[in-house]
Amino acid sequence: MAEQGPISQVSGGKPRVLIVDDDLSIARALQRVLSDEFEVVALSSPVEAVHLVLAGRRFSAIVCDIRMPELTGMDLHAEIARLSPRQAARMLFTTGGGLPAKLQAFADEQGAMNKPMNLVELRKRVGEIAARG
Repeated sequence: MAEQGPISQVSGGKPRVLIVDDDLSIARALQRVLSDEFEVVALSSPVEAVHLVLAGRRFSAIVCDIRMPELTGMDLHAEIARLSPRQAARMLFTTGGGLPAKLQAFADEQGAMNKPMNLVELRKRVGEIAARG
């Protein structure tokens, strides 16, 4: 699938961020933490995230849990990379630990943030990804 247009900011000028965590309370908490600087969409379903990207929605950054029941963060990354490589390059992963070896290797390779996260570091890393334009 061809990339659809540039990574855009919303009309208010804020970069758009997608949060994907199967624990909706965590997704919403991260949404509140980031909403001063970003327009944030929070989802508890990685399948729904795939549908957004498939529909042409683009994000300045995507924050994604690694361990989820429908699709792991690694699986979601592979699917988004297939649909939109530029979006896959904008993913930041989070983990609560206790991962199987394959997912742990992916978390290490991607520089995943451990939960509970340092919120200042989270804002900084999301901002760095969003600034890549």
